[in-house]
Amino acid sequence: MLPVFGGWVVLYIIPLGFVINDVIQLWNRRDLRALRQGAVIVKVGGLPYLVLSFLLVATVLLVSAVAFFFSSMCAVCVVIAPVVMIVGSLTVSVLLVVLFLVLLPTSVYGIVCLVLLLRERAIGISFFVVNLILHLILVPDLVSTVLTFRRAGAVLAARRLPLAEAEGRERELYLRHEALEGQAARLAAERSVPEQGTRLKALHERYLRASAAGNSLAAGDLARRFHERVWVHSGHLDLRRELRRVIISFWKRRVPPTAAVDGRLPGCAGDHEVILRAITERRPDEAERAMRDHLARTRLTHTEPLD
Repeated sequence: MLPVFGGWVVLYIIPLGFVINDVIQLWNRRDLRALRQGAVIVKVGGLPYLVLSFLLVATVLLVSAVAFFFSSMCAVCVVIAPVVMIVGSLTVSVLLVVLFLVLLPTSVYGIVCLVLLLRERAIGISFFVVNLILHLILVPDLVSTVLTFRRAGAVLAARRLPLAEAEGRERELYLRHEALEGQAARLAAERSVPEQGTRLKALHERYLRASAAGNSLAAGDLARRFHERVWVHSGHLDLRRELRRVIISFWKRRVPPTAAVDGRLPGCAGDHEVILRAITERRPDEAERAMRDHLARTRLTHTEPLD
């Protein structure tokens, strides 16, 4: 089986140069569709190699175990029993390392696809980090490829919407987002405790520093985290799930964060200050109104060019 394994490795390595070159070209074109397809094709193509490799590892383990068993039964051969186990363990370790190194490049399509989705704000940083790690682990990388494939498919489906329908859905989801997050702010204010207020304030202060420095990307990320922290403080799990579904489903991947729009950094800072004060001072009505007003201004900022 070792010669078969070696020949398969050679046949498998040769196309990898073409794969890497193809990924570079697709990244330069920002071709999400082709990256999505490539991730699946390469993983499926690597499945026979993965199965063969695991069969080889299982065979080596079985032979080592049998050899150890019979050598330990013989008084003369007891001395070589540890040697048998050491040789078997080293062989398995080498095979696993080779397996990992050869299969690692098959994740390059999926990893680049994740980076592109993150840049387009179609996924959050937590989804990106978890799936990036899974892409580097044998077997779980197959699960991560499926998850990335589905998320990229949702983005591509949204891009195929006719312009009028896309604009209508965007406004509809913005309005739904305003209502849901207004409710989250109300619940957060009703259930506010000092520790939660401290966490929100710390996020807001970091946002102010990033805003003052003109770092729109960092400010946008901190603004998102501020809103998500309000969801958490609402204490309503179903509400948090629905908010995340609404945001990820459409508007978050089509619209840049408000903080990244020229002239909106100071406005966001002021809005967040009002929201923070209302929540920490446990004024539910004011918290809900402030949050809805803030998101309404965000919606107008992004939808005006569509009219």
